[in-house]
Amino acid sequence: MMEIKNLIQKGEGISVEFKQTISSPKKVAKEIVAFANTRGGYLLIGVDDSGNPVGVNSTEKEREALLTASNVFCSPPVPIDIMNTSLNKKPVLIVRVHEGKEKPYQCLTKSDEERIYIRIKDKNLMASKDVLKSIRNEHYYKRKKDKLDKNQRKLIDFLRENEKVTLREFKKFSNLSKRRASKILFNMVRTGLIRNHTLEKEPYYTSSFE
Repeated sequence: MMEIKNLIQKGEGISVEFKQTISSPKKVAKEIVAFANTRGGYLLIGVDDSGNPVGVNSTEKEREALLTASNVFCSPPVPIDIMNTSLNKKPVLIVRVHEGKEKPYQCLTKSDEERIYIRIKDKNLMASKDVLKSIRNEHYYKRKKDKLDKNQRKLIDFLRENEKVTLREFKKFSNLSKRRASKILFNMVRTGLIRNHTLEKEPYYTSSFE
């Protein structure tokens, strides 16, 4: 886990948040969800907004509130690591929130409504419909990609950077025979990973991960 001095030096941003204390598990669930839906990050409990260590009254109470927030008020539960440390002889907690593998994560608001937040700079913002679609597609892509072989992953990665691919292009950058490349494309179309387009002079393929 990153050293606390390095985290404080970085200042609040997309991956770091300072909190003097946890007023309620429901409130801190918002930060946890935002980090989990973005790239993960660190909560420093017992540090004020300027990065000064102020300490916490009870590390056990703070730890209990954090675990309640991540396991009860986040859906699905968000994995976190909590480490007790001290700075200037004041007790501080470093909380690492892992980037989620089950995005999108939701938290409960004051009115018990479920909301999805992401991290933008040093703010936790409610995800727009476009962002939510992107999160869901990214999660779907990662799940699918884990089950693909080397050549299939090459093709999917190529289509994430390019609008389309032809059999000739796939055969070339994968160093495959025409027969082998055609078979891979056919199987990926059949399983819904890519789409084929045959109306053009040279047929081409596009990604299903929109």
